[in-house]
Amino acid sequence: MRNRFGVEEKLYEGNVYANLKRINKDGLIVAPVAYGLQRRVECLDMESSEEERSFWNGYFFSGDGIAEHPDGSFKIVFDAFAHPEFKQWGKMQKREFVFNEGVYERLQGVFCTLEQRRRLNKDFILEDALVSLEWNMFARHQSFVGAEKAWESRLLNEYTRRVVFSQFENAMGIYLSAAPEKQRLRAACVYRLGDWSLFVGWCSLDSDYGRLVGIAPEALEAARQRSFELCERLSKTAYPILKRDEVNEAITRTGNSETLNTRNGNTDLAFLKKQEIVATPTYCSFLDSNAPFIPLDIPTEEEVAQRNSEAAARENENKAWKEKSWSLNRGENDS
Repeated sequence: MRNRFGVEEKLYEGNVYANLKRINKDGLIVAPVAYGLQRRVECLDMESSEEERSFWNGYFFSGDGIAEHPDGSFKIVFDAFAHPEFKQWGKMQKREFVFNEGVYERLQGVFCTLEQRRRLNKDFILEDALVSLEWNMFARHQSFVGAEKAWESRLLNEYTRRVVFSQFENAMGIYLSAAPEKQRLRAACVYRLGDWSLFVGWCSLDSDYGRLVGIAPEALEAARQRSFELCERLSKTAYPILKRDEVNEAITRTGNSETLNTRNGNTDLAFLKKQEIVATPTYCSFLDSNAPFIPLDIPTEEEVAQRNSEAAARENENKAWKEKSWSLNRGENDS
């Protein structure tokens, strides 16, 4: 399929390891997680064809690999299958790509401990997904890949809020299998949107259900450059309402303001826009241990005054009700 940016995105379905050979022979690389996340965001644009939307709504196997050790640690290896020495790293044994001795230790990748592994295998709410170490790695945040290879730091924010959590309250879980008996390399797969956009790293390279997207190496860099313009443009538009907000269909427009009628009361769209969460060192403590905590909801002075006024009104109503009940009870007792 040729997308609206003129990039050929070639789909390879079937056995993962066999298709890796075909992709390499065709002079292509496997699209990584970051590329797929961005394409799903771009497919929200009305200019995208139905073919593109359907293509990227499906699950896809990533060019990023998961290297696993029997001690429970693992490494996220960016563009693992495009590495020129990939075939020399190991060989297929009983449906697993098993590393040769010493390869895991020398492999370039982001090292994750057994303790980090234990925190996975569960779905996330929005805030958890935004500060997830692993999702920020896959989105290629500068802290993990360096400035030259980094994608726009707001890409994960745009993906979570616009694509996923506008449809689900809990999603984007990261799932790995149990620690292996031997050091091995596994494929990473991002599930289709209808399956909560989960990330699973338990897929064997011998899986016959592979769905890999081959792109030209230069197309990957072009997409990375495009991520900056995309996120800057989207920063000027309001976010969709999150699924957890249980929004009714009715939208009331008054003058230049828009108000959404929710079960929790009216919410001004400008206020929702203010709630933007960006995965940067100012918010994510794992990127900067000295960064101050920033709460997700910082009320203005007017909002505080309004809340206090509403609380005082409720207190007066309760007081009046108690006095009325006391008077009625006294009257019954007098009679």
